[in-house]
Amino acid sequence: MMFCREDQRYSGGDTLSVRWCIHPPASRSAATGEEAWDASIIQSLETSVMWYTEGKGEEDFKVHAFRRYGMAELAAMELSEPQILEAELPYSPHSYEGQLLRICWCVRLRLFLQGGDEIVAQHPFLLTATHAID
Repeated sequence: MMFCREDQRYSGGDTLSVRWCIHPPASRSAATGEEAWDASIIQSLETSVMWYTEGKGEEDFKVHAFRRYGMAELAAMELSEPQILEAELPYSPHSYEGQLLRICWCVRLRLFLQGGDEIVAQHPFLLTATHAID
């Protein structure tokens, strides 16, 4: 995943833009003996922008933006080419790192594979107070 901002710091109301791609495991063709990407093992894929808490007490989370790609959509996509996830970010809750509680924002890609296995890639970013007006 590659964020549109190098420092991965955003304010409420900003548009988060993330480029992502997947390189499925290679398999060898029985007919030709050549290696090829085997995207068919991916049954579905989910992208989400979310926050979660860590620390004392019950952990909580909320998904802010979500998209699920089914088999038909995946078959039409070139997953090894950059895809774009965009979401307008809310004004709260802000990222927070205290001694008893942390509020963390992240972008998550979740792959559902044949046989019931899952692969999750999760990358954090910071959601801060709105930019000051000069």
